[in-house]
Amino acid sequence: MNKQILSCLFLFASVAGCAGFGQIDCLSADWSLVGFEDGESGKPVSDIGDYQEACSAQSSNMDLNAYNEGHEEGVRVYCQPENGFELGQNGAEYSDVCPADLSIAFQQKYIDGSRFYPYYRNIGEREMIILNNTATMGSLHGGIGSASLRMGTPGISESERNQLRQSIDSMHSQIRTLESNNQRLETEIATWATQLRELKTNSGR
Repeated sequence: MNKQILSCLFLFASVAGCAGFGQIDCLSADWSLVGFEDGESGKPVSDIGDYQEACSAQSSNMDLNAYNEGHEEGVRVYCQPENGFELGQNGAEYSDVCPADLSIAFQQKYIDGSRFYPYYRNIGEREMIILNNTATMGSLHGGIGSASLRMGTPGISESERNQLRQSIDSMHSQIRTLESNNQRLETEIATWATQLRELKTNSGR
């Protein structure tokens, strides 16, 4: 699921970056292709005002007819039912850009996919927390190592040595807490994953 979301983000970034409002060369732009890419990514045609503003700053005009024709073709790719399912499953915002002959099927699949999103979201959130906790534990282990080396430094005072012991004890305690939290989160992930598999089975997915 994360890979799918990254793919969507990459596509959006590509359209915004390669044919972005500020970067686009209005004189040489393939407006049919720009429109197609916008439509394929679910971008509403009403956003052309941003292109027009960018082109005005370049003392140029966009080819509105070519853009609209390309956009219509791109939208029909975007509005395929399975894409609607993927967008719903990934928690993407619903974009009401589909023509009448594709809208109902697309929206229904989007709704179907949306049922899966809470499971992916809850699993993903917990996986991220586990990663952060694990990174923190790594830093704490490093701190324990450094404090232990410091304790062996010749001439260190007993007071400083006691402070280092307390610091080490505190870091060990934090590590145990994080390990416990990770175990709990892994159990919750397993529960969400089981429920997701059951939903997929019942949905024929």
